[in-house]
Amino acid sequence: NGKSEDLAREVKKAYIKKTGKAYGRFSSDHGAHPLSQWLREYRAGKLSFTSFTHSALTHFKLEIEKCESLVYSHILIAEEVLEGAEFLYFALLDHQNAWYFDADIELSDSLFLDPSQFTLGARINLREWEGEENNNYISIVKFRNDKDLSEAFINFIGFTDKLTKKHKQPNL
Repeated sequence: NGKSEDLAREVKKAYIKKTGKAYGRFSSDHGAHPLSQWLREYRAGKLSFTSFTHSALTHFKLEIEKCESLVYSHILIAEEVLEGAEFLYFALLDHQNAWYFDADIELSDSLFLDPSQFTLGARINLREWEGEENNNYISIVKFRNDKDLSEAFINFIGFTDKLTKKHKQPNL
C-alpha cells in the first residue's frame, strides 16, 4: 500500500546516503547461504514474493539464533523496478521510543520507526546479478556496534567480497 511504499522509499534514500558500504556478491556456497537460490526461484516465478521472504526470514532467524545478540526489529524487504535497473533492498529497522502529551496532558510514550536509522542493510542489483555484468552487485551496510549481529546478517545475505576466479589452462 502507499504507506509501505513510502517507508521503502525513505529506507532507500537513507541507504543511498550511508557511507562505508562494502561491495561484493553472493557466496558460491549455496548450502550455507541459500538466499541466492530462493531469489533465483522467485525471479523465475517458481516462488511468490511472500514465499521467498518467508524462507529468507526463517533463515535469518536461524542465523540470529547463532549469535548472542538480542534483536527486537523488523526487517523490510522491498523490490524496486525502474526503467533501467531492478533492486532488492533489505533493512533491519529498530523501533525508537518517543514521548508525547495526550489530550489530557498526560505524558505517554509511543514507538515509531525511523527509516533513516536502520541497523543493517543490503541492496542487490538484480539485473547485474542475473546478467553477471559486474562482480560487485551487492552493497551492504554493517552495524559497527554489534559484530555478531552484523555477521548473522552477512551470512543471511550470503555476502562475500572475495572473487572466485576459475583458472584457465594456458594454450600450448
